[in-house]
Amino acid sequence: MKIALIEDNSAIRKTVSSYLSRSEVDTEIVFETDNVKDGIRLFEKHQVDLAILDVEIKGGLIFDVLNAISSLNFNILFLSSHGSYALDAFRYSAFNFIVKPIDFDQLNLQLFRILKVHQDQETTKSLKQQLDFLQGVIHESPTEKIALPGQKGVDFHRISEIAWVEADSSYCKFHFKDRKEIIVSRPLKEFSDILMRHNFFRTHRSSMINLGFIKQYIKGDGGVVVLENGSEIQVSRRRKDPLIEILTKN
Repeated sequence: MKIALIEDNSAIRKTVSSYLSRSEVDTEIVFETDNVKDGIRLFEKHQVDLAILDVEIKGGLIFDVLNAISSLNFNILFLSSHGSYALDAFRYSAFNFIVKPIDFDQLNLQLFRILKVHQDQETTKSLKQQLDFLQGVIHESPTEKIALPGQKGVDFHRISEIAWVEADSSYCKFHFKDRKEIIVSRPLKEFSDILMRHNFFRTHRSSMINLGFIKQYIKGDGGVVVLENGSEIQVSRRRKDPLIEILTKN
C-alpha cells in the first residue's frame, strides 16, 4: 500500500512511519510533508493508495490540498487530537480517523480496514461527496444527517429517520422508520456520542433507540420498548429506571 503522510509535527510523522514499518500490512511511504504547497505538488506528482492526513497543517488546512488536486483516487485516514473541532465531524461523515497520541493497534486496525476497501469509480465519487459533507459539518455544525459507509461507498441519511441501532461486535445495524436496514462495519461506540445528541437512548449495551419513535413501554425485569414501526427492543435492568424517568417527564 503506497502512502502519503501530511502532518506538521515531525515527531508524529516519525511515530507513524515507525508503526507502518511494524504493521503486517505491506506499506511504503511515497512522500511526506508538513505544508499545503508541497502537499498539492506531491499529490500531483505521485500516485498513492492511502493518504494519512492532519487537518491543520502549515499554510492552511488539509482541505486546501484536497480541493486543489485533480483526483481523489485514494483512501483517506485523518489524524485528530482529543477535543479537536474536527473529531465529531469525522464521525458524522464516516471518515476513517485515529486520535493522537497515536496507538499502534489503532493504526494497524485502520490499515486492515482500509485494505478491504475496493477503490473504483463509484467509491471515488462517494469520497468527493463525503469530503464535501465533512467540510460542511465543520463549518455549519450541527448537522441533521449522518454518513454511513457501505459496500459501494457512503450514503447520507437523516438521523431523525433512524428508529434504532443494534450492535454486533465490530458491526452495527441501522434500522429506519420504513424498516429499511443498513449494516455498517463499525462498532456502535463510533456513533453513540452523535446519536445521544439527537434524542437517542441506550436501552442496552447492544442497542440504542430513537425516543421519538417510542409507541409503548411494556413492564418487566428490564422491560420492552415497542417502536412505531413495530420493533420490540429489550431494555436492560440497569437502564430501566433512567428510561422510565425520561418517559414520565415527556
